[in-house]
Formats: sequence, structure tokens, C-alpha cells
Amino acid sequence: MLSGPRKPGPVAVFISGGGSTLQALLEMHHQIDVALIVTNKKNALGAVKAKRFGKKVIYFNKEMGFDKLNEILKQNKINFIVLAGFMKIIPEFFLQHWINRIINIHPSMLPLYPGLNSAERSWEDNVNMGVSIHHVIPELDAGKILIQQESLQTPKDSTLKEAQMFLRRTEQFLLREIVFRCF
Repeated sequence: MLSGPRKPGPVAVFISGGGSTLQALLEMHHQIDVALIVTNKKNALGAVKAKRFGKKVIYFNKEMGFDKLNEILKQNKINFIVLAGFMKIIPEFFLQHWINRIINIHPSMLPLYPGLNSAERSWEDNVNMGVSIHHVIPELDAGKILIQQESLQTPKDSTLKEAQMFLRRTEQFLLREIVFRCF
């Protein structure tokens, strides 16, 4: 019997919100082992989705700190981290433990529109909208771009909400691609 590609070691997904991208990863359970969800928002809808899939969810707050989070990741034998809408700056000392093992899904065609409200800013400027997946380094949204794709060429032909829907679809498509390349 032939076996498929090797499933990567345990992955942690960091979220802050609804978890649409997280759900796409969870649905890829044959290709990726999402072992732990980390959220900085107690009531994040993504945490509810993760629990429905039987996944362990950790609530990250100031009291925990990144040192303790790193210990938890090690205890859970995490090999890789995916930032899927995690709205918190990760300090350099933490990143040093995870060099080339953290990727971020960003809703713009980097290097354009780094940081917050990227989709909104690109839509307002009526420029091509898209998604970038990149390695996380200490400089905000400046790591090596691993994969990138346009979602919409004329955003003002759509509402912002419609444009964001196209971005989410592109994020989910690129995630499937990146799983086979990076993990």
C-alpha cells in the first residue's frame, strides 16, 4: 500500500477572532496535525470551532506571558506555528525559539499594507487586493514571503465585505498550498 506525503509534526494555530482560516486548517486533518489552539480573546469564535473539533485551546493573556507560552508549546511537542488572525505582536525573544517555524497569513500583497487594517486600506485605495503568507521575523510583516496571490483586481467594484470574503477564500486556498510546501 502506498502512503501519502508525511504528515508534519504537531502544529499550533494562534487566533484572535472568528477562526475561518483555523477551520480550513482543521478540515485538513489528513495533511496537518493541528494539536493546539492559542487565543488571546476569551470569547473568540475560533476557540469554539476548535473545541468542536476536539482540539485543546489555551487562553493567552498578560499574566501568562510569552515565556510560559513557549513552555506550553514545548510540552505539547509543537513543531510549527501558524498565525491565523492573531492580533498581538510577538516579541523577538520568543521568535528566536521558532526561527523559520512561524508563518503568518496576511490580507494584503506585502510589502504593501503591513500591520493592521490591511484589507480596509487596500480596498480604500482601490489597489489589487490579495493574501501573503510569510515567515515571521521581529519586523512587522517583513519576513520572507512564501506564497502570495491576488484576490481582487478592482476592489471598488465590490463592497468591503465582499472583498474580505474573496480574501478569506484566497487565504484558505493558499493555506492548502503552503501545507504541502513548508510543513
